[in-house]
Amino acid sequence: MKIIAAGFSGALALVAAAIPCAAQNCPTAETVTRGFTVEQRGATQLEVQHVDETLVQTTLRSGKNVLMQSVLFQGLFELDHLEGGRRTTFRPTAYLAILFPLRANSQLSAEFEVDRAGQTRIVKHLLAVKDAARFDIGPCTFDIFNIDRSQVAGDGAPKFVHRELYAPLLKLVVAKEYKNADGSVTRRQYNRIYWR
Repeated sequence: MKIIAAGFSGALALVAAAIPCAAQNCPTAETVTRGFTVEQRGATQLEVQHVDETLVQTTLRSGKNVLMQSVLFQGLFELDHLEGGRRTTFRPTAYLAILFPLRANSQLSAEFEVDRAGQTRIVKHLLAVKDAARFDIGPCTFDIFNIDRSQVAGDGAPKFVHRELYAPLLKLVVAKEYKNADGSVTRRQYNRIYWR
């Protein structure tokens, strides 16, 4: 009987030890600045590094090949984009820091001078921050905001781009939802997260 009890206690100890182990693989406020990687069904890997309190650098890879590199403000507004040897820069015309922290049920706008291949144009981003929610990436759960993003190019009318599920802790858009012509919605999301 003592042997069975000892075995049972040992099994409980192993289970208890395994639970925090899974949680430790999830970025927290204390550990997120170490850098992490997210994956979409194993097809691509996005390496995320918090450069400082506001800037985030991302590198999109497929295997060993680098597909794209970006620098973003709070992970929400692109400032620099390099893809296929072509660089695009986004210079904000106003101070972006006043837009953060995000609040549910608010409207934000940010205007950028976009320069690509020597051509400059003005693009305005309109963000409708909806409700707060929770979102799972593998065993990890994060607080998110649902954000509807629209863009205005030049003097044109606002054009809806997609819905973003944005995790402030990660400073990352963890999923995007696109409206199809038939009214259905396609979601692209990360389903795995791990330390770099």
